[in-house]
Amino acid sequence: MRFPPDVQKRLAKEYRFAATKMREESDPFRKVFFFSALFTELSRNLNWYWNRDIVLLHWVLQATHSSLTQRAQPTSAALNMASFGVLLERLTDVAEGLAEYMERGGEAGNLHELIGRIAEIGYLSTPHGSYVIEKGLVKPDSI
Repeated sequence: MRFPPDVQKRLAKEYRFAATKMREESDPFRKVFFFSALFTELSRNLNWYWNRDIVLLHWVLQATHSSLTQRAQPTSAALNMASFGVLLERLTDVAEGLAEYMERGGEAGNLHELIGRIAEIGYLSTPHGSYVIEKGLVKPDSI
C-alpha cells in the first residue's frame, strides 16, 4: 500500500512511538491505550487521503481495541487473564510490525497478514475467543 510521502512519514513516526510505548508498558490498560494511537492516527489521515486498505486497517484496529478494552474490564475477571497478557504481547509484536511496514514505505512485509493477526487477537480477546483458547484450539503465544 502506498501513501503520500507526508502521510507515510507521519504514520511511521506515530506507529513507532506507540509500539515502543507498548513494549515498555507492563500495565495492560496503558498498553491498550497506546495501541489506540494506531487507529486514531489513521482517522486523522482519512480526512485528507482516502484508501480502502487504510479503511480496512482502521476498522480492524478499532474493533480490536474495542474487544481489548472490554476484556480488560473487571467484569471479565473470569476469563483467562494469563492468555490476555500473552495476547497483548502479540499485539505489541504486530504494532512493531506495522511501524516497520510504515517506516519502509509500505514495501516490507504483508499488510494483509498484519491485519489478519490484529483481527485474530481481537477475536481471541472476546469471551468466545477465551473459550477456544481454554479448549486448546488456539495457543495465544503462537499467533
